[in-house]
Order: sequence, then structure tokens, then C-alpha cells
Amino acid sequence: MRVLGVDYGRRKIGLALGDTDIRVASPLEVWLVDGTAEELCERLSAFVISEVIGGVVIGIPFRSDGSESAQTLENRQFANLLRAHVRVPVVEVDESFTSKESRRLQEEHGSRVPEDALAAMLILEEYFDRPA
Repeated sequence: MRVLGVDYGRRKIGLALGDTDIRVASPLEVWLVDGTAEELCERLSAFVISEVIGGVVIGIPFRSDGSESAQTLENRQFANLLRAHVRVPVVEVDESFTSKESRRLQEEHGSRVPEDALAAMLILEEYFDRPA
């Protein structure tokens, strides 16, 4: 099954595609957020349909001590709004440190892939690494 990884942010979101059968994720692109969260969810819903996506994995950030922040709550609200728009499961995974790790990947490998798309790829990899 094809899955979409989402690194949600107020100004932009990173997207990645993955496959649950072969457990591989690839960075896709970054979308600028230029409307409401509702409009963004409608755009994502259309993308899910056009690309035959079977599930969405969205990153939820936690503080280093595991506690929740305002960003945690904002991402959860967006995930819930997205659930109301897409007709596929929306799964939440911990995205702590994905932005830092994506910057490290860019530096070490000289990657020109946008940081947010790499973060979305890492979110999918976290999902694939979860126990079944």
C-alpha cells in the first residue's frame, strides 16, 4: 500500500511517499501553506485520491522529555481535521528530531532535497519501524 508522509508546519508542509510492502520511503516535495487548514486538507485529500494513497502518516512533535507542547496540540488538531477530509486512515507518529536529522542528512550527503520533504521521509521511516 502507498502511504503519504506529512511533516506539518504553519508555513509549509513536507511530503514523502512510501510503500508498506517494501517499507521504503522517498522524499517528494514541499507545499507552501497559503490558505486555511481546511483548504490544505482539501488539497491533500485530492492528492490522496489522485495518487491512490492508502494511508497518511503525520508527524506529531514532543519535547525531549516526552511532554506535549503547543505545536503538539496544533499538529494533532490538523491531523483530526485531515481525518475528516480524507477517506483513508491517518496515523500519528512521533516526529521528534526529524528536522534536526534531515538537516544532518543534507549536510553529510550534500542533498539538495528540501528539509521538510526529508523530515516527511523520516516520519514514514519511523512508521515503518514501529512494531506491528
